[in-house]
Amino acid sequence: MRLRWKIITTLIVIIFIFSIKVNAKIEAVSISYSTHIQNIGWQSYVKDGAVSGTSGQALRLEAIKINLSNMPASGGVEYRTHIQNIGWEKEWKQNNSISGTSGQALRLEAIQIRLTGNMANMYDIYYRVHAQNFGWLDWAKNGQEAGTQGYAYRLEAIEIKLVEKGLATPGSTAQPFKKYVRVPSVNYTTHVQNIGWQSYVKDGIMSGTSGKGLRLEAIKLNLSNMPVAGGLEYRTHIQNIGWEKEWKQNNAISGTSGQALRLEAIQIRLTGNIASMYDIYYRVHAQNFGWLDWAKNGQEAGTQGYAYRLEAIEIKLVEKGGQAPGNTVNPFKKYVKIEYTLKEPIQGIDVSSWQEEIDWNQIKNSGIKFAMIRAGYRGYGISDSDGTDGKLVKDEYLAVNLKNANLEGIDVGLYFFSQAKTVQEAIDEANFVLNMIKDFKITYPIAIDTEYSSSPTRTGRADSLSKDERTKIVKAFCQRIEQAGYKPMVYTGKNFAINNLNMEELSKYDLWIAHYTGATQENPEANKTDYEGSYTMWQFTEDGNVNGINTKVDMNLCYKNYNY
Repeated sequence: MRLRWKIITTLIVIIFIFSIKVNAKIEAVSISYSTHIQNIGWQSYVKDGAVSGTSGQALRLEAIKINLSNMPASGGVEYRTHIQNIGWEKEWKQNNSISGTSGQALRLEAIQIRLTGNMANMYDIYYRVHAQNFGWLDWAKNGQEAGTQGYAYRLEAIEIKLVEKGLATPGSTAQPFKKYVRVPSVNYTTHVQNIGWQSYVKDGIMSGTSGKGLRLEAIKLNLSNMPVAGGLEYRTHIQNIGWEKEWKQNNAISGTSGQALRLEAIQIRLTGNIASMYDIYYRVHAQNFGWLDWAKNGQEAGTQGYAYRLEAIEIKLVEKGGQAPGNTVNPFKKYVKIEYTLKEPIQGIDVSSWQEEIDWNQIKNSGIKFAMIRAGYRGYGISDSDGTDGKLVKDEYLAVNLKNANLEGIDVGLYFFSQAKTVQEAIDEANFVLNMIKDFKITYPIAIDTEYSSSPTRTGRADSLSKDERTKIVKAFCQRIEQAGYKPMVYTGKNFAINNLNMEELSKYDLWIAHYTGATQENPEANKTDYEGSYTMWQFTEDGNVNGINTKVDMNLCYKNYNY
């Protein structure tokens, strides 16, 4: 019995001694660290999770030293810091070496710490930092980044702990590190008619105006907050000039100022490394079309050939391959005039109630191929007018002329003598014509006849219109005719076209020019008009003679096949 107790006692003593040794070994392992602090210098070493640094004093950490003591296994500790103006140190420091700087007033911004050798198999090393403007971040572990990068924020304090493998973490590990990724912005300003340069906007905000009918005249663009090298280039399509030959860069002016010239289209593209990271999207608000779809990376956005102004623009950067801001189907509208040019021009007439009754069969047999028939007129406010109050009047022979010309298979178009003083009146005139021709076959254009009234003193209701006003009125009439599915046309005299209309604004529409040069009915092109603009029909005399008409009649040549 006494022997048994001796054995038991001996075992208890051995277990107790072993337990003391194991506990002593665990308690002896220690992580110690010291930080160099702005205005203070090196602090005394602390260990095992104690705070090194300051809080609430806005003092930066400038350097750190870390070491392990009483290690139960081989290994050590390595660490490196992210330093202001330097970035991450290339070499990891070991066992009490200085990481950071001293005497250079450079802040530490982040840190990485890891164990080496067998120590890394037995322990995890945890650490967290107190960062400027963020406070205490979560715990990092075994070489993870802790702190901030890209914010230019200082580290102010640090805690470091050793934890046996598999034991609980000291706290949350969700977000030990905050990295600021520079997101570039595209900034832009436009020069707007009657307003001048607007304030800069960015990243998809509208520059320009909407619903005011004001043209963009110039634009400046730049990039800011760039994460990599690069820039942007842009050029515009300008009224009377076309596409600029040289691309503008980084806030240079594209367009004009003080010349009253509209922008009609734009191209924008990125350059350098930024072009491999981002796509640049842009869309424009174009006269009569509204917002077009988004263009991308140098594509054309806007219109060409319509003489339409840009009124506003939006520009966005999207990460490469990211989703477009919206529809990209139709960012650009180019008017291409399709010509069906005839080898030989064909002769036609234009008629109204002044010719009274017409024998359309004889017209056909005389070789006339087409007729432009007057649909009506607006009273122009003089004593011999049937509409002294500006009312709309139907030509009394319109229906019979259309009916009989259709029966004879003669191509017919129409014209309306306009005295509109406003855009709305022009639209009313177009609707007046459209309502009268629904039951007839119209194969040639419907023209607005714009000229002075017959008053020698120029006292007609529309005689005092400005060039700009008259151009808008003509355009409104043509747009309404086009919307209804017919071919619009402008009729006017040579001098009137030059002096009273902006023909570039109307270049989309075919022109029927009246110019009496002394050309004869037998050989009109021997004395052809010298009008230098584009036209598809020429009224060369008002003294024509045609079988089936008992009066003089206007004669015309047509250079385009409308009945195709």
